[in-house]
Amino acid sequence: MIGRFLRWINVGSGSLMVASTWLFAMPTSDARWDVRITGALTIVAALIAVRSLNANWSASASVVEMFAGIWLLLSTTFVHGDLMAVWSNILLGLVTVVVATLTYERDRASVRNRHTRGSLPER
Repeated sequence: MIGRFLRWINVGSGSLMVASTWLFAMPTSDARWDVRITGALTIVAALIAVRSLNANWSASASVVEMFAGIWLLLSTTFVHGDLMAVWSNILLGLVTVVVATLTYERDRASVRNRHTRGSLPER
């Protein structure tokens, strides 16, 4: 249950990424499209993970979300014009990376537990 809640946090952060391109004055069209594409990628990956019943698919989606968050943190160099846009990118990038890391660890632990339970001898 907590895993799905965390996924929805990344859906929200991706939505805020997309919305921030209209809320803040991004200096260039490239910067706006960079944040929009990163936000859309985050939304799609998080929704795939929410709908997935397979922990391997969810873990893969978490990796995509992590890379999107890291990219958002690195791409703040394109948004040097507006201080609010820079801080928005930093905050949303950090939230995305932290939540994706937490959900990745939960998914991988679920896969490990499933494999180790199956290999235990019966009593």
